Amino acid sequence: MKTATQNLEEDHVYILRLIDVMERMSQSSGGSVKDFETVVYLIKNFADGVHHAKEENLLFPMMVKKGFSNQQGPVSVMLQDHIQGRNYVKGMADGINRLKEGDSI
Repeated sequence: MKTATQNLEEDHVYILRLIDVMERMSQSSGGSVKDFETVVYLIKNFADGVHHAKEENLLFPMMVKKGFSNQQGPVSVMLQDHIQGRNYVKGMADGINRLKEGDSI
């Protein structure tokens, strides 16, 4: 049976694979707007909706309870990483919408 932290680590493997897929799509001419929408959907729903929720609702509060600060140190850094990631995903979604409206890259 996996521990909770092993489960989170496994999530990271899948998230990194998803990022790799998106990078490869962006470097080739093979990815369609629909393909990019699918990847953004997966990032929003898995990376943010599932993984970040586990960290923010379970792991980080437990770390704070054990003495870590949520104002500085690892918890603060990871929360900022989540915010930055959400901003990147929003930028990707906005870019996809502009492409769908006819803007060129």
